[in-house]
Amino acid sequence: MIITLIFISLWKDQSCIGLEIAYKDGNWIVVNSDQSYEGYRSGIRVGDIIVSIDHGAVGDYSNIKKWNHAEGAAAIEFRKPGQSDSRVVNIPKSDAVKNVLAKLPLYILGFTFWIVGFITWHRRPFLIQACAFFWLNLFIGLAINLSPASSCGIPYAPEAETIAFASIPVLLLNFFSVIPVENKSVFYRHAKKIFLLFYMGIVILIMLQSFEIIRISSIIRRLTLANVTIGILFVLFYLILKAFDRNRKIRNQAVILLGGAILGFCPAILLITIPTVFSGPFLQNFEAGSLFVAFIPVTWYYVIINEYLPDSRRLFGEILSFFIAAVIASVLLTIVLIYLHIIETLSMSIFLLVVSVTLIVMFCFILMSETSKRLLEKYNIYEGDRTLNKKVLQLTDSLALLADNDLFEQMIKNLKIQGIFFIAENKSTGCMKRAAGIFTDDVAVQQQFAEYFEASKYVFEGTDEGHEAILLEDGPAAVFIPFCYDFFLCGIFLGHHESFIKYEKNELVFITLIAKQMAQRVLTIHTITNLSQEIKELDRKAKQEMLRDRLQWMPKFFFNNFEKERKLLAEEIHAGPLQLGLDASRWLKVLSDDSNVAADEKATQVIAHLQKITEQLNYELRQTCNTLRPPTLSQLGLLSAVETLCESTMSKEPLVISLKWDGIDHDARYHEDVEIVAYRFMQEGLTNAVKYANVDKIQLSIVCSDQRLVMTVTDTGKGFNTKHIDDWVLKGGHLGLVGMKERVESIGGSLDIYSELGQGTTLIAAIPIENSDEAAAKL
Repeated sequence: MIITLIFISLWKDQSCIGLEIAYKDGNWIVVNSDQSYEGYRSGIRVGDIIVSIDHGAVGDYSNIKKWNHAEGAAAIEFRKPGQSDSRVVNIPKSDAVKNVLAKLPLYILGFTFWIVGFITWHRRPFLIQACAFFWLNLFIGLAINLSPASSCGIPYAPEAETIAFASIPVLLLNFFSVIPVENKSVFYRHAKKIFLLFYMGIVILIMLQSFEIIRISSIIRRLTLANVTIGILFVLFYLILKAFDRNRKIRNQAVILLGGAILGFCPAILLITIPTVFSGPFLQNFEAGSLFVAFIPVTWYYVIINEYLPDSRRLFGEILSFFIAAVIASVLLTIVLIYLHIIETLSMSIFLLVVSVTLIVMFCFILMSETSKRLLEKYNIYEGDRTLNKKVLQLTDSLALLADNDLFEQMIKNLKIQGIFFIAENKSTGCMKRAAGIFTDDVAVQQQFAEYFEASKYVFEGTDEGHEAILLEDGPAAVFIPFCYDFFLCGIFLGHHESFIKYEKNELVFITLIAKQMAQRVLTIHTITNLSQEIKELDRKAKQEMLRDRLQWMPKFFFNNFEKERKLLAEEIHAGPLQLGLDASRWLKVLSDDSNVAADEKATQVIAHLQKITEQLNYELRQTCNTLRPPTLSQLGLLSAVETLCESTMSKEPLVISLKWDGIDHDARYHEDVEIVAYRFMQEGLTNAVKYANVDKIQLSIVCSDQRLVMTVTDTGKGFNTKHIDDWVLKGGHLGLVGMKERVESIGGSLDIYSELGQGTTLIAAIPIENSDEAAAKL
C-alpha cells in the first residue's frame, strides 16, 4: 500500500502519452499508439516517424532507452511516412483529479484484492489455503495498482509492475496446490518449479533492462504475458478436471472457483476483446469493466471461509437466471434509449456497454438490498415474517443437526438475544458451565449467575420439570429458566437486562421450550462425549494389556522351542555321529594291536594318524553336545554346570575365571526354564567377555535371595556405549546381548548392563524362581 501511494503521488500530475517506439531502418517508428492517451489525441499514429523528443535525439531519451516509450516528454517532433515536413506537438499537463478518477476503477479493483486477501488471512490465520490466498491477492493487487504509474513512465514503476505481474502464475499454482484438495502429484510439483524458474528468468531480464545492459523491453512484455496466460490456462484446466471429481465437496469447491474465474474474466472479454475484434473504439479502454474481476477474489474467499458450500449446480442456476434477466432488461433499455433518441445508431459496442451497466446496477441493487435487510434485522428494526413462534420452530428443527459449540450461537442468532449462560450441576460429575455471546469472557457476570443459581436451586430441586421461566428485573440477564433433567439441576440465563427487546409472559412458554431442548441436547452431547472417551480409554488399555500378554509369552515360547531343538540336536549327535566315532576308535585300536598290521610300518603310521583324528572328532562332538545341552545342567544342577563351563573356558583360553556363590549349593535345583536361562546367561556373558573384552580375568557370581537368582558377569575390558543397545536390533550387531535380554525377560526377569568405554562391563541378571511352576503351566 505504501508503494502504491508513493507511485500515485508521482504520476497524478503526469500526462500519459501512450506511444511505443521501435528503431527500424534507421528511424524511430511508432509501433503502438493508445487511443485514450495524449499521443493519439495529438495526431500521432502507428507508422509515424519520431524525429526528436524534448528537442533532443530520440535514442538519448531515458524512457526510450529502457522501455521504448515516450512517457514524460513535454514536446514530440514527428512526421508522416513519405513526408519531409515534420510537426512538433506540445504535450499538455494533465489534471491530477481527472487522472485519479480515470484510473479509479483499477485502484478499487487492486484494493479489493488486498482487502479480501487480508480478511481471509485474518479469519483463518492458521489455514494454509488462507495464507496462500493472501500472498496471491497481495501481488495481484500490487500489479493492478502499479499499472497507471507504469503506463505514465514513472521511474522504476514498469519494473515493479512487471515483476509483480510475472509472479502471479507462481502464486496461482501455489494456491491451487492446496485447494480444492492438496495436490502432491509429481507433474504438478514439476510445473511449479518450471514456472518459478521462468519467473526468475524474467526478473533477471528486467534487472538487465533496467540497468540498460540489454534493450528487449517488448520481448520481456511478451514473455511475461505468455507466462501469465499459460499459468491461468493451466489452473483453469486443473479446475475443470476437479469439477468432475467423485468427491462432492471437492467438486463443489472446484466449480465455484472456476465459476468465479469465468465471471471475473467474462466482462473483460465482452467489453474489450469483442469490441476490438469488431473494431469498436467506444469500449476499447472501458476500465470500469475491470471491476468485474473482483468476482474472482470474492468467490475464492467464499470457498476458503465456508466449510459447507451449497450445491454448485443450484448456485450457478441462480447466477445464470441473473444474467438472463440482465440481458432481457438490457434489450428493453436499449429499445427505450433508441426510442428517446439517446442512442442514434446501435452497434455491438454500445449494446455491450448497456449490458455491462445493467449488470452493475442490478448487482449493486441486490447487494444494497441484502445489506440493508441484514442491518435492519440485526438491530431488530425489521422483522418481516419471522415472528417469535417461527424462530422457535426453525431453531427446534436445527438443534438435532448442531454440535455442542454451535447450539448457543444458533440460539443467539435466531432469537436475537445478546448472550446465553448455561449451568448444570450433578452430585457425581460436578458442575458444568457454558457461555456464549456477551457473557463468554465476562468472568464476573458468570460468577454472579452461578451465585444466583446456587441460591435458587433449592426451590425447584426434587421436582420433575422445575419452574417456569422468570423475568429478571435486575441483574445481567433478562430471563432465568430453572429445571431438572435426569440427574442434573439446570439453569439458563438469556438476553440482557439493558436490551430494548422485552419478552412478554405469553412468549416465555416458547422460550422455555427451546431452552430446555437446547440444554438437553448439550447434556446429551456431554454425556456421550464422556462415555466415548471412557470407552476409548478402556479399549486402549485392553489392547495394551492384550498386546503385553502376547509379547510376554512369545519370547518364552520361542526360547523354549529353541532349547528343545538344541536338546534334540544334542541327543541326535550323541546317538549318531559320536557313537560312530567311538566305534571307529575301537576298531582302530583293534587294528593297531594286530601283529600283522604292526609289522607294516606304513600301516601303523596311518592307523595312528586315524586314531588321533578320530579322538579329536569325538572330543569336538562331545563339546558340541555340551554346548547345545550340557549334561551336567540336567544331571547335577546349575552351580555344577557353571563350574564345568568355567573350567572348560579356562582350558581353552589364557584367562582366570573366579566364581562366587551365596544362598545356593550344588544340590539346589530349580525349574528347568530357570536353570536353562541362568546357564545361557552365564555362557553368553563369558563368550562376550572372552571375545570382546580382551582381559585375563573375569568374575562371576550367583546369589539366591528373596526368591530370586541374581547372577553377575564382570570384566575390566574395553567396555562400550550402552546407548547403542536399542539400535543393535535394527542394525544386526551384538545380537547375543539382545537375545540374552529377551531370554531373561521372557520368564519375568530383568537384565541390567553397566559399561563405559575403557571401564569394563558388568551384566546383572535377576530371575524370579517362586512362580516358575505356574509360568510353565501357563505355557
